[in-house]
Amino acid sequence: MRSFLAIGKKTGLRIVFKYDLNGVLRSVEFDGKWTDDLIERIKVKIPVNVQYCISQIKDQKPNSQWIFKELTELSFEAFYKSYPNKLGKKDLARKTWDKMSDAERMDAILYLDEYIPLKRKEGTNIPYASSYLNGKYWES
Repeated sequence: MRSFLAIGKKTGLRIVFKYDLNGVLRSVEFDGKWTDDLIERIKVKIPVNVQYCISQIKDQKPNSQWIFKELTELSFEAFYKSYPNKLGKKDLARKTWDKMSDAERMDAILYLDEYIPLKRKEGTNIPYASSYLNGKYWES
């Protein structure tokens, strides 16, 4: 399964597209404050195959309305493996993870590439994984 996240630059609205191994769209998840009208307007533009999302990532332009990102592994183990602070209660972090939407999971994992170097540069401690997830640090 391949998962792509599209984030609206102006609105912050997010859409998760999931494709099977043949590149066929299997599910779409809308995250944020979507109205029925917005969903209806976006439905006609939903990419039915994986190639569109891949091309959007390769040809990302600064003035485009949507930012596309790919993340294929959304498991808790993938997150925890990449999270540097292994102290704290892993089961609390897992409980929070299980309650999160796929869009939130993608944001949490993708933000680590910015967050960890920032914390190291500042010389401040990296919080426990459960604190990072519960505090939704990627939103601040």
